[in-house]
Amino acid sequence: MRIHIAFVILYGFICTTGQAQQTSISMQFKPRMELRDGYQTLPVDGTTPAFHTNTRVRLQMGYTSNRVEVVAQPQYIYVWGQNSFNSSADNNFSLYQAYAQLNLAGKTIDSTAAIDKVALRIGRQELNYDGGRILSNLDWAPQGIRHDAALFILEDGVWSLHAGAGYNQDGPANFGSNFSKNYYKSFQMVRLHREGKAFKGSLLFFKDDFQQFETDSLGIPYSTEVTGRINAGTWLSYAISPQLSVEGEYYVQKGKDPTGNDLNAWLMNAQLVWKAIEGKLVITPGIDIVSGNDGLEADPVNHAFNPTYGINHKFYGFMDYFYTSSPFGSGGLQDIFVRTSYKINNDWNTWVHFHYFASAGNINDVSDPGNAADPYFGTEVDWVLNYRFDQTTQLQFGAATMLGSSTLQQVKGQPATDGGMGFFSYLQFQFTPKFL
Repeated sequence: MRIHIAFVILYGFICTTGQAQQTSISMQFKPRMELRDGYQTLPVDGTTPAFHTNTRVRLQMGYTSNRVEVVAQPQYIYVWGQNSFNSSADNNFSLYQAYAQLNLAGKTIDSTAAIDKVALRIGRQELNYDGGRILSNLDWAPQGIRHDAALFILEDGVWSLHAGAGYNQDGPANFGSNFSKNYYKSFQMVRLHREGKAFKGSLLFFKDDFQQFETDSLGIPYSTEVTGRINAGTWLSYAISPQLSVEGEYYVQKGKDPTGNDLNAWLMNAQLVWKAIEGKLVITPGIDIVSGNDGLEADPVNHAFNPTYGINHKFYGFMDYFYTSSPFGSGGLQDIFVRTSYKINNDWNTWVHFHYFASAGNINDVSDPGNAADPYFGTEVDWVLNYRFDQTTQLQFGAATMLGSSTLQQVKGQPATDGGMGFFSYLQFQFTPKFL
């Protein structure tokens, strides 16, 4: 039924605005076949590989005028066979983005204006900044990440300022303000960015608030307070020459974590970007350190940084062992990496990534309690091959392996033996036709 309603809305949208030159309608159809034998966690004796195909179908309808921009993106995500071929109920439909942007001032309204853009965007939208370390659209996951928010936009020359906020409720209510879902009750953010020729940089402040609950004597939950977590930091990039750039990020987390504990954590990245062979070959060595807790000392303060809304698949290995849905304790992470990409021609390119993973904090060794385990988690190698058939059709093949240690087995809740090897491979098609 929901799918039928979506297509009725789409049909109405086409009929009412199809004659306008600023109307656009496009689609993304992205099926991905995955073979998993140690994805997110190492295989153990008795486990067998898994294979499935997930698919995202996302429509995009847009309207743009000098004064208004409107976007609607319904999507349908599913795994083949998840719903039977004759099922009467299907709950995989959702609205990924739906927002209206009102341009208040700027050159889109008046070409002689002193400032480029002043706008207000309201609705469900992506917050995707600075490569996605802290705020991303998580495009790897079929569902993605989006936020219900109001966003103020100010852009002029090399400078831009985005300031936004969101406030969530379980539903309409006459009294009270409860939000019991497993994410933030509200957020507030400010991002200042400079996009220069040699120097690029951003300052980000993002505060997310979580409603805390306790249970009364009858087992009924009730709200006690709302706690806040502050994410603040910077992303910087400087081009020393056309061939060499240095980049870095540093963020802190303060306040309270989502469970209400005191929080004092940090994250840092430093990397070089070297381009060779007329820019066809890009080599990026670097290091990420994400703070964690000391497993040998009791501390009421949580020191484990959590990049909740980042695209962690991009940064911490394509096998998704860290900061995804598969936990690995709270000791933090060190990642010494080398990422390479090579443009073979206009249609073919390939990536190879190497990662050396270790814990940032002490881990209490289960085989020798009271002493620290070896911090080494494992070594991961990722390989991706991309091919572009044309502007609307792309193919991506990926293969990755993790050579994990006994410490990795321990933090994943497995019997700590001599380590193991995990493997992951996928084949993904992406079709992005434009209808209007």
